[in-house]
Amino acid sequence: MKKLAVTLGLVLGLVMVLVAGGFGIGLLVAITYESGDASGLLFIIVLLILLFALITIIGVFKVNRPGWLRFYVVYCFILGIASLIAFFILRGAIGVYMEGAILIMGILFICLGVIVKKIP
Repeated sequence: MKKLAVTLGLVLGLVMVLVAGGFGIGLLVAITYESGDASGLLFIIVLLILLFALITIIGVFKVNRPGWLRFYVVYCFILGIASLIAFFILRGAIGVYMEGAILIMGILFICLGVIVKKIP
């Protein structure tokens, strides 16, 4: 069960890095085309997604500690539910592939939270 959690955590972290890159490049092109300059908010959003990816990748190796285990389970469920909510809010706005990636991330985060919770 631990190997499955580690594998899923690494895959999910890499998917988040790809989503951050795609989301950042897509919005950068759209903002630059429309207004002529890049927004600082875009940079903050991409950095937050990358920070969440880093926590996801590092956190899956630290679940042996009871305090970190509780934090990581709650973290996974919150990000999973937030990703699913974002999927339904952004439906039709950012493209099929990005929406699919956000939906898959939400489902995988919830699965990761369930798997990590079952680790003794």
